[in-house]
Amino acid sequence: MQTTIAPGHWLADDAAASYRRMRAAGCPAGITSAGRTYAEQAELRRKYLRGEGAFALPPGSSRHETGHALDLPRDASAWMERHGGAHGWRRTNPKEWWHWEHFATHDTHRHDPVNRKAPHMVIIRAGSRVRAVCGDRIVGLDVADVARFEAAGVPVVDVTPSTFEQFRNGLTPEGVTP
Repeated sequence: MQTTIAPGHWLADDAAASYRRMRAAGCPAGITSAGRTYAEQAELRRKYLRGEGAFALPPGSSRHETGHALDLPRDASAWMERHGGAHGWRRTNPKEWWHWEHFATHDTHRHDPVNRKAPHMVIIRAGSRVRAVCGDRIVGLDVADVARFEAAGVPVVDVTPSTFEQFRNGLTPEGVTP
């Protein structure tokens, strides 16, 4: 089985649960690649062989195809260097700082509950204007980020423009609990 972990990205269920636990533990957001189909891996390999893309293993030999590999941006990879091992993630190619593979038997957190959303967090949206409310902090977000938070289980509340203005000004509207 596979689980969507962000828009356009999936992992095998065990790897997805581990990724969600890591995000809850502080791993920065951002995925450049996750699970792939055989056909997607074959296309990446063809591009590599034509000199049009980065190195890619032949189809049938990449752990991306089983949903047990992630490619991450630098800040997330730096976090993984420090904490990923305890969650069962290993960098299997020293030349690819971005590439991480999940080995469930090494995941010391595999029996921990999966935190599917940030605690006490809600996304407030009025059209293209978006704010994240977490505790007593209110921060602006790009509307493109909303889908990533929704995929992680953070509730999104659509409000009227006047209610949104109260959030923008740092006030908690009556009847809304962040």
